[in-house]
Amino acid sequence: MKIQRNIASTLKMTMSQRNISLAEFAEELGIARSSLQEYLKEDANPRADTIQLLSEKLGISVSQLICGRTPFPQQVDQLSGKNTHDISALLISISESYHKLSSDIHVLAEMLSAENEQEDKSIE
Repeated sequence: MKIQRNIASTLKMTMSQRNISLAEFAEELGIARSSLQEYLKEDANPRADTIQLLSEKLGISVSQLICGRTPFPQQVDQLSGKNTHDISALLISISESYHKLSSDIHVLAEMLSAENEQEDKSIE
């Protein structure tokens, strides 16, 4: 189930970022270790009140927890220098690809226009 996967993913990511054990994380969240383990393995669905508790403890909205999205400011804060460099390189690459694609589309449009003009002339 997608909701289970999203919750598990968010919990795993948080544990990894905080570098804490299962027992420490369960205690921090205020839930049983066995329950946390089931959520991480996607073996159980948390009840609505547990989802609310988890979202409050994690500092995210319920929709972010069940949809698997972390808030943008937290994502930006977590960027290291290496990640920032990687993202910059990726953005440059995307920008270059976009400009090349725009140029290619313009050339194709001109070719189609010329082809249509030739067809129109041959019909006349």
